[in-house]
Amino acid sequence: MDDRADPGRCRSGGADLVDLDAQGRRRRMSGFDWGGLGVGAAAGLLAGVLFLGGLALGMRLALRSGRPMPVLVLSSALRIAALLGAVWLIAQNGLAMLAGFALVLVAVRIAAVSLVRPAAGSEPRGWN
Repeated sequence: MDDRADPGRCRSGGADLVDLDAQGRRRRMSGFDWGGLGVGAAAGLLAGVLFLGGLALGMRLALRSGRPMPVLVLSSALRIAALLGAVWLIAQNGLAMLAGFALVLVAVRIAAVSLVRPAAGSEPRGWN
């Protein structure tokens, strides 16, 4: 086989200096999709904000309603269906994108819970 067709196989050209590490062994390129991770992270941020925003809106509407159960059921069904659809779409594009989506979605949830959690020791009056 002619080595000129594939510069990575050529041992005498300058191209193989890039492919060798400090010990003279061939380097392997990472197959991880960093761009996909970033796109997944952006989608996870958007999905997390929309999911938790829908939760907040659903809770406000349910607390103002005379019959809160249908509002809560509809709100949760819409949010779950939208999130599952987003996960399905992201999963079609690769594992790196799905990992970025999931990591940022969980991070958004943790950040939201820490922001809305009352300060320690600030128990409402008449509680217990």
